[in-house]
Amino acid sequence: MITRTIIAILLAIIAPGHICLGAGLNTTSPRDATAFPQWGLSAEIPKPFTRHPLPPSDSIPYSEVFISGDYAYTLEIIKIPTKLLASTFIEQSIQSDIKLTSSAEAKRWELESRQGDLFKGITKPYQLTVPFPGALQKMLGGETGIQSVAMAPLNGESSPVLKIGIISSIANKTTAENKAKALATFVVFTGKLNKIQPALVPKPVQVKPNPPIVIKPKPITPTFLRKGEIELVGVVKSIDTVEKKLVLVVTQIRLPGSNMQKRDPAVPKNVVLLFILPKDIKLGSKISVIGKNLGVGKPIMADVILLISEN
Repeated sequence: MITRTIIAILLAIIAPGHICLGAGLNTTSPRDATAFPQWGLSAEIPKPFTRHPLPPSDSIPYSEVFISGDYAYTLEIIKIPTKLLASTFIEQSIQSDIKLTSSAEAKRWELESRQGDLFKGITKPYQLTVPFPGALQKMLGGETGIQSVAMAPLNGESSPVLKIGIISSIANKTTAENKAKALATFVVFTGKLNKIQPALVPKPVQVKPNPPIVIKPKPITPTFLRKGEIELVGVVKSIDTVEKKLVLVVTQIRLPGSNMQKRDPAVPKNVVLLFILPKDIKLGSKISVIGKNLGVGKPIMADVILLISEN
């Protein structure tokens, strides 16, 4: 079984994690995904994890906590008030969190996912509240910690909002934000949102003489490599924290629109880091690096790093 921890870096961003709420991701990718087709989206959460569903309500029809290692990955679907735009609701929610937290402790952030959706996020101190599972308190070692979450509309301005993020101990403040950014980076909205039922109980199917035509959503390419980008998979040979670079022995490569190709013999590649390398990545770690393809013999500027650990 392969456990994948995702560390996304978008220039000044780093972080690992992801879950799939929709169609599965390409099996040629080193990432893994968990499907939630009822909400028409996907995200990556590192496995193995334990799932802790929370009771649904009229305003939050779906809420679940996924605990993996020292981090809790949270996912909520929030129904917005009538006549309020999803983007307005998101902004008001973030402003409300900032007012409840000192400006020195709260940090706003935004990013565009690989699919092109805008996520607005905030990192702030976290106070454990009911009904979160006891396993979360055990993981935090108490009732306080750090939370970094991001929000985006599920399916347009009149749709519910996806709220996804990380909760961890205060010692993991930087890493938690990086993981939350990676989680948002790889969210995939897979198509038209199904009608929400508050208790998540589907209505009985009624057979009609002339059933409506079902229009399937346009398939979304799950590779997320943009034009001019390349993905390299290999083993870390050396790390230079002073020069902020590492050497990757590349065993596989992938270009936009293509599957992973084996590189034989393996070749070393210089990777330039625009961030502090997370402690998860060490000599001998197997990782995936995504960045702009500058050509043979030239270094790659790491936009995204995925740590692949094999059990």
